[in-house]
Amino acid sequence: MTELETVARSDEDSRRKQESIAVNFSGRTGEYFSIWLVNTALTLASVGLYMPWARVRTRRYFLGQIRLQESGLDYQANPRAMFFGWVVIGLGFTLLSSFGDLLTMGLTSVVQRLVKGSWIVTLLSAGVVGVVIVLIQLGALSWLLVQSLRYNSSKTSFRNLRFGFGSVETRFRLWKEMVILLVLPFLVLISLGLLQPYAAWRWRRFLIHHRRFGTTPFTFTAKPSDFWRLHLQALPLLLPAIASIATIIATLLLLLAKAIRLGTLVSGETVPWLIPSVILTVMVLASIPLILIWSCWLEARAAILTWRCTHLGELRFTCAWRARDLIRLRLQHGLALVFSLGLAWPWVRIRETRYRLQRISINPATALDGFLAGEQERISALAEGSFAMDDTMAGLIDFSL
Repeated sequence: MTELETVARSDEDSRRKQESIAVNFSGRTGEYFSIWLVNTALTLASVGLYMPWARVRTRRYFLGQIRLQESGLDYQANPRAMFFGWVVIGLGFTLLSSFGDLLTMGLTSVVQRLVKGSWIVTLLSAGVVGVVIVLIQLGALSWLLVQSLRYNSSKTSFRNLRFGFGSVETRFRLWKEMVILLVLPFLVLISLGLLQPYAAWRWRRFLIHHRRFGTTPFTFTAKPSDFWRLHLQALPLLLPAIASIATIIATLLLLLAKAIRLGTLVSGETVPWLIPSVILTVMVLASIPLILIWSCWLEARAAILTWRCTHLGELRFTCAWRARDLIRLRLQHGLALVFSLGLAWPWVRIRETRYRLQRISINPATALDGFLAGEQERISALAEGSFAMDDTMAGLIDFSL
């Protein structure tokens, strides 16, 4: 081999290492419309009993249309097992709720006899029992959601390599994390949204950090400070909307106070509402696009940050979402759903999925084949049961969307 050929081959190798593998989505509106129509009709006709089969058909179609180097993902869930799991779960929560009601009534009657009419003690005892029942339900729901993630991951594969979520050793830790994640929305609400960046980071870390492909785990390197910084950068886009909403609330309160002071709420007389109504209409119309711009900008930047900080062995991910594209899609899809009375939903979902997936790429291109070959070799040396579900109930549950 001459020196010129050596240099040319080296340049070719360097170029291939810098190339990325684009994620393609080949779904079509007509195909999904027929699936969606049949699923909707059978679900309504069966009073919801067909829901597991509908979910499996929908998820199998969408995963099968995701193409990576001409190969699609596969989903092999068992809808019959899922249906049986739904029945068991429904009966369990019904019995738990009935038991809580009976326990509350029984304890209340006992306390009333002991305390002889002290309504404060009775109310406190009923409240304590209610809190205990809610905590039990929260723990049960957290366990079910974790099992759903584990089940869906184990039934999803790419080139005969299965995904996974957690393990037997981390099952208790996953349950505790899920309990915290379910409590976080209430803390975000109490903090008036100040904890939203931390909640967004924690959800993403939970869903990515505990997932694996074959035997290789995903890693998520983003920090809470990254999401705090991102939300602070988006704050100037949100402040005008907050000011507009505050003005609307203040105007409504002033109008209500004026109506009460003039006695119009009692006498039935009217006050001049024309000017305030115009002001409120302008404020509402101004706040809607501001909130849309803020949410789309934050969603695009959060996706870019999330994919940039997600790794799978040597594989890296890049995301090219843009806020203006998301705004355009939201406007088009909203109008289509309104004017079609919801019948445009398959078209909306296909377009949304295509945009989100086809702007994600994996690099370097040369690492994927070597990664898959290495994983196949490692897995062939393991027992077949090593990727089976650790809990038999996990194969009966599917609560995720």
